[in-house]
Amino acid sequence: MISLYEDPHVTFRFADDWTIPRFHLEGVEVGCRVSVFKIDPTTSERLGLLATATVSDEGWVELIEPIIVRAGDAFIAVPK
Repeated sequence: MISLYEDPHVTFRFADDWTIPRFHLEGVEVGCRVSVFKIDPTTSERLGLLATATVSDEGWVELIEPIIVRAGDAFIAVPK
């Protein structure tokens, strides 16, 4: 079955400052490469590559260096 709508990426938005050492992606295959981009929170325009990583057991993405986000920031994780 093909779903009618599927996001090609996952968007993360933050109301508070955070340090993100890892995050979880539901339904993404173990071993899949993921690119993480900072985006403009209003327009969703990509502003730059923050990290690349691989999805591990149970959908966890462990980052080599944590991503530091400020209140109002956003990033997307794009599986390749």
